[in-house]
Amino acid sequence: MSIEYLLSSNLIQTFLTFMAGLVLCFGIQKKPALLTWVTVFVSSGIFFSFLFDIGEVYSYNFSYKRAFLFFGDDISTVLVFLFLCSMALGKKYTSAFCMSAIFLSGGKVSYALLMLAILVLSIFNERLSFSAFFRRYLSYVAVGIVVYFSMIGYARVIEYSGASSFVQSAYVNTRDVLVAALDRQDRQNSELEGYRDLDITVRGRGTCSQISFVECFIRQLEAAFGQRLYSSFAGLWMTLQGGFRGADYPGTAQEFAELMTAHNPWGINDRYDLDFSDWQKIGQVQNPYLLFGSGYGVVGLLIIVTAFMTIVGLAFRRLAQGKGGLVAACSAFFIINAVFNQSQPWTLPRSNLLLIMGICTGFILFFPMTRNSPSSVRKRLALTK
Repeated sequence: MSIEYLLSSNLIQTFLTFMAGLVLCFGIQKKPALLTWVTVFVSSGIFFSFLFDIGEVYSYNFSYKRAFLFFGDDISTVLVFLFLCSMALGKKYTSAFCMSAIFLSGGKVSYALLMLAILVLSIFNERLSFSAFFRRYLSYVAVGIVVYFSMIGYARVIEYSGASSFVQSAYVNTRDVLVAALDRQDRQNSELEGYRDLDITVRGRGTCSQISFVECFIRQLEAAFGQRLYSSFAGLWMTLQGGFRGADYPGTAQEFAELMTAHNPWGINDRYDLDFSDWQKIGQVQNPYLLFGSGYGVVGLLIIVTAFMTIVGLAFRRLAQGKGGLVAACSAFFIINAVFNQSQPWTLPRSNLLLIMGICTGFILFFPMTRNSPSSVRKRLALTK
């Protein structure tokens, strides 16, 4: 069995992505400024995408807009992690900048995860009262809301003034030069897989043109919930079938739609009036644990759930011990993502969130003692006596 064959396995790639996060946590521990730079870079990209409709943008009506640039729709959850880390590092302006980017990216799941993370940290915080700590974080949420509605107005001014078209033209020219340069290096295709996400893809125009921001938000939320629910049924059925391994797994949206249309598990298509196009829009199993189970069956599902829930228990222990800093931030994020984020397929190989879960696991397992924790302060005082 060749190395190339092993590395092509989704199971191996998933494991390597998680392990890469474990290794990366040591670098972050030595150079926490890396997190600050990543936060500034990602948040700046979201602001740029939101203002000039660059990359993947959803514009539903005048007051409801979301922007991902080329980061993907899980970037809002990634930003929640970066916000918690920025707060742990005491970077107030970076935290406010990151919180604003969370609202500009508009991930509905991320709003709930953010509030849950704040709640978890508030419960286990020892320095401030629950209400004082919670209000401290909510002040950043207020900043994010104000920035969002300020930016939506500014973005519409730019759009109607024509400045957006000028920036898009410059962006497209730069992107084409980059792709052409890489193509000259004997690449097989100028439409490189890694650069397709750099296209300008504004979607959703007019979807909510006749309704308010709140009504549009609720409609999008209901649609997203329905898709996650149906995909969970599909994932559960695939898991109970023993999983679909290797070439049998429906790796594309079309293959997934064909499988669900052909087998119609438990009559779900008839009950909810689903057809091929509906399944193609859903694209894949969205639940992270059932996604893994759909490939490796009930045994695989039990293994991954047991592994992550064990780390969740350790994370709660770290918080109960009064650990602060990045350990607390990583523990809180790991808990809320592993337990409550059941609508994003973060167990996919090369997933940003899976990499972050590896980073968080590293801090939970290998760095239980932070420099600012009360017990470490007592130890230093004892040594100086």
